[in-house]
Amino acid sequence: MRKKYIKSSLLAGLVSLLFSFSALKVGSLTDISKPYLGEYECKSAELGKKDLLKDYPRIVLELCDDNTFVLRFQDKKGKKREQTGEYEYDKERGAFRFRINGKADIKREFVLENGKIHGALKLGWRTLSLEFEQK
Repeated sequence: MRKKYIKSSLLAGLVSLLFSFSALKVGSLTDISKPYLGEYECKSAELGKKDLLKDYPRIVLELCDDNTFVLRFQDKKGKKREQTGEYEYDKERGAFRFRINGKADIKREFVLENGKIHGALKLGWRTLSLEFEQK
């Protein structure tokens, strides 16, 4: 059970790092200057050769205007979980860095291109690859 909890916590943290953002419906200057804000749906999540979307079919990342994010995910049994944290966006490089509740600072960059967030992260001897698409 502990191994499963650690897996889901890692997945939540890592998935939240690879988000795409959709523009807000409100037409303010903030919305235009931060077009990455909004929700992103996970389209691909692989740890080594294992497809994590089989165990977690619904993973959504929401990027908020106050530089916080909410990662929501649901396992195949329907149990819903949520992870929150902070993010930084580097406009020049088009990359994100995420911090989970001030505890874990992910040093890898996740690139935003064409409404999709891509990233890869080494976890032990395996690589976690994620792709989020703007809703």
